[in-house]
Amino acid sequence: MRRTVLASKPLYGSALARVHAEGFEPRSLAALPALRRALQKAPDGPVLELGSGAGGVLAALRADGLAIQGLEPSPAFRRLARARHGALPLRPGTVDTAPEGPWAGILALGEVLNYRSPEGTFEPWARKLRRLAQCLMPEGVLLFDLMVQGPAALPGEGWREEAKWCVAFRFSEQRRHGRREIVTFLREAGAWRREAEVHHVDMPTVAELEKALQGAGLVYQLRPAWGRYALPPRRLAVEAWRRA
Repeated sequence: MRRTVLASKPLYGSALARVHAEGFEPRSLAALPALRRALQKAPDGPVLELGSGAGGVLAALRADGLAIQGLEPSPAFRRLARARHGALPLRPGTVDTAPEGPWAGILALGEVLNYRSPEGTFEPWARKLRRLAQCLMPEGVLLFDLMVQGPAALPGEGWREEAKWCVAFRFSEQRRHGRREIVTFLREAGAWRREAEVHHVDMPTVAELEKALQGAGLVYQLRPAWGRYALPPRRLAVEAWRRA
């Protein structure tokens, strides 16, 4: 699950942010060994995480001693991150407002780069990756995962239930455009609260992705997993390095 909303509301309201933190953030944490190996090969310098969510990866890498900063557009996620991990170098921001750096590494986990803005706009892949590459130091690394187009359709609907929450989704796609409708039920103070969001994503073909990476001057590897952590169908993990 990752990003977008109803009309002008911020990405991820309080109910979905909590569900994501409790039910889905462990997937990002499973990528940590692979992320650490890549970052150890990067030059010394600060690291930027785009879409920090509930702050699990940000807190873990900070505990490693990295000079890392996080950007997160959702106020609910930022509140939750600080409640779970204390003071964090986390501030409002999106992929489109990423500081220029230069950064030794940039992370964007959980399909962050796929998401359209709340207004429905999307920066073309070639421009987005070129801009992020220019924010890296020479030999800096860009680590992200994303959804891509493919011959097999993704699951059209599903749900998950825990003791204090339930989340259901319906996903539809037409070529590069994906639409995910999400309804969340959260139990608080003995009552159930319902929230609904609609998330829109842009999915490139693998060929389009590779062309954009090459055009950005990045040397890259595409994998279906972060180390031992296999990603869901039609997702790719990307490790991309800026040429010296």
